[in-house]
Amino acid sequence: MADKVPIRAVFNDAGTATGLSEFQSGDTIGLTHGGLGASLSLGTAGQVLKVNSSANALEFGVVEAIVNIDNASDLTSNTLVASDLLLLSDGGTEGRVTLSQLDTLFKGTTQTLTNKTFDLDANTLTGTLSEFNSALQSESFVGLAATQTLTNKTLTSPTINSASISAPTLTGAVTATGAVFAGGSPLVFEGATDNGFETTFAITDPTADRTVTFQDASGTVAYLTDITGGGASEFSTVTVNTSIIFEGSTDDTNETTLVASDPDADRTITLPNATGTVVLQDTTDTLTNKTITASSNSVGLATLDIDGGTDIGAALADADLIIVDDGAGGTNRKAALSRVATYVQSGISGDITISSGTAAIGSGVIVNADVNASAAIEFSKMENLTASRALVSDGNGDVSVSAVTSTEIGYLDGVSSAIQTQLDTKATNAFAIAQAVALG
Repeated sequence: MADKVPIRAVFNDAGTATGLSEFQSGDTIGLTHGGLGASLSLGTAGQVLKVNSSANALEFGVVEAIVNIDNASDLTSNTLVASDLLLLSDGGTEGRVTLSQLDTLFKGTTQTLTNKTFDLDANTLTGTLSEFNSALQSESFVGLAATQTLTNKTLTSPTINSASISAPTLTGAVTATGAVFAGGSPLVFEGATDNGFETTFAITDPTADRTVTFQDASGTVAYLTDITGGGASEFSTVTVNTSIIFEGSTDDTNETTLVASDPDADRTITLPNATGTVVLQDTTDTLTNKTITASSNSVGLATLDIDGGTDIGAALADADLIIVDDGAGGTNRKAALSRVATYVQSGISGDITISSGTAAIGSGVIVNADVNASAAIEFSKMENLTASRALVSDGNGDVSVSAVTSTEIGYLDGVSSAIQTQLDTKATNAFAIAQAVALG
């Protein structure tokens, strides 16, 4: 069936319908009355019906014109995942694909990236050093563990451990804390002119740890040959006219001066083969392991601090030692206490003798006059005699005991006159009585 031309009403200027007629070219029905708002003709293949740009009519247009991304739902704050979909035209066929399909596409194709920034904190680049170097144009990466030769490099505040550096150019301050420069000539200075002449520091092979200290001052290094007595490697003799002045560690107005008195003959002062502090005449020092020869030195008695000494803590013994001025001639020697005992004993002679620590008084030495009248010697100090015997004087006039006992002496208790006289009287009376009795 063929298309039919629709019928429309005809209106006069007053808006009154006056009749019917076919639609003419250019006639349209507005959208408010159910029409299209335009004279619509069929579009081309693949087009879709859409609202025109004035939003007052419909028209045909291409599919991509239908998709308005600017007015689509805002998903910019969402996190994309591999399963999210995209609208895609595959050779004129529209359809949907996932983000994982695009990821596969990008991974499987070779692309040249321009003006891209990779955040290595969130990404990882894998590959060998040679692969990275192959990717670079006219340059190469430096490997951390690789042995490589660096050219025209500037190291700012580097820390180099066990380095082997050949002919480097170092600018600025170089701090080599604890660095060890090996070899007999580890330091070679070219000088201001790059030529065939250099200054080399030669190091004699040390037999122990050595330290060379540079003073805090500006000046020119003096060689051994610049000083009188200096030889090729050491000083044999150094002659100083007046004194030697040492500044010390602090550059101030205080110095230490060594002054030699004007000698009237050749003098030699020998420093010992040891490390220590020099003892001066007027300084207070503690001497250790020193021997003072008494024959050529003396120590004032007042300087001997006996009170501050350590007590022996035991009884004196013969082997204990004392100091003796031998012959009062200033020669101090040691002596055992046993010699003191021998000397004391040898000085006691005559009436009293000492043997093995025991003193004895000679016989008949002490006389009555030697005993003080107030001595009041107790009888307990006398030699014991035979008990209960009468005392008599013996043939020597000494007090002795007799055969008469104290009991016998007791018989004489109460006798008031001579016993013999009393006996004689008694005998006379008895005889008279006996005669009288006999004579009756």
